[in-house]
Amino acid sequence: MRKIANRIDAGVSWLVESGVQHPDGGFAAWYDTERHDHPYLYAEITGYLTTLFCQVYARTGDPRHRAAAVAAGDWLERTADGPTGAFRCLVPLHDGPFAAKKDLVYAFDTGVIVNGLANLYRITGDDRHLKTAVRAADWLTGTAQRPDGAFRPIWDAATGTFAPEADDWSWQPGGYHTKVALGLANLAELTGRADYRDAAIRACEYACAIQAGDGSIGHPDGIHVHPHEYAAEGLWAVGLLLDRPDFVAASRRATEWLLSLQREDGTVPRFVRAGTPVHAERVDVQAQALRLASLHGLPGRLAELTAHVAGQQAETDDVRSRGGWWFGRLSDGEPVPHVNVWVTAFAVQALDLRDGGTLEPRFLV
Repeated sequence: MRKIANRIDAGVSWLVESGVQHPDGGFAAWYDTERHDHPYLYAEITGYLTTLFCQVYARTGDPRHRAAAVAAGDWLERTADGPTGAFRCLVPLHDGPFAAKKDLVYAFDTGVIVNGLANLYRITGDDRHLKTAVRAADWLTGTAQRPDGAFRPIWDAATGTFAPEADDWSWQPGGYHTKVALGLANLAELTGRADYRDAAIRACEYACAIQAGDGSIGHPDGIHVHPHEYAAEGLWAVGLLLDRPDFVAASRRATEWLLSLQREDGTVPRFVRAGTPVHAERVDVQAQALRLASLHGLPGRLAELTAHVAGQQAETDDVRSRGGWWFGRLSDGEPVPHVNVWVTAFAVQALDLRDGGTLEPRFLV
């Protein structure tokens, strides 16, 4: 197997050199190896990549990495929704099924972006990025957050109202909104604003309140592992940032539950429905599991999981895909021909931890 450090470098190089970052600065969601194109620019993922490149720049000092972060943050600043200060989900690059989401504003995405802009401000000192983060955070805490700490998930910018909740987990309030709390906690540290800190704490307390006794954090139709992992990630990061060991402990329990479901090859399921694990692999789920286990120093089949995640890197002759990570499969098991941006970001951080690296909580993507 190639050295982990080489795989990490190849993943970062793909993000910089493959064209997945648009000339305007926004990041596409993935490169489709069958259509040979990028479907849309994704605000949430551009927020993640702003943070990732702030982290990478802090380690390398490479001006290309700083430039990638600045270009991403500038795109986010320019595309913020005028009435709310929050962020539309995506900008279509061609007609397709995803264009219907162009006016949807997700609280989750906005929290991720707040974290990215806060991290960017720390390296640039550019007030534009801080002001954009503060305006978005004010919408999150003043409009989107409920009294119980949960967030109303989706604002429809076309109608100026919150969209009705639906069956899909991303259309419901949930524990995964602890990743919003991470952005608020980071910004609270920068600005000294107690309301951001309090909002972050209430979001994490909500996640702890809905956590089951076995450590899982799910929804009425079962446990979707991807948002379960988001919840665990946010609890870990906010717990460390705000000195809440109870949040870190809740994250550890969530991770222990997840690792109890590992198969012999180290992989974890995509869903758990009626107590039955369902394996239709998303590689981001595997990378998140590896990252969480490493952050908590937990035992498990981590050597096997590390090898599995590393093996999902695209090794093609095409610079547009070479070095990124494949998405995996649809829920029905059908392979997806996508070399994926957020999977690559998660894999880079997970493998770096396995290679002896460390991760500051604010740099969690």
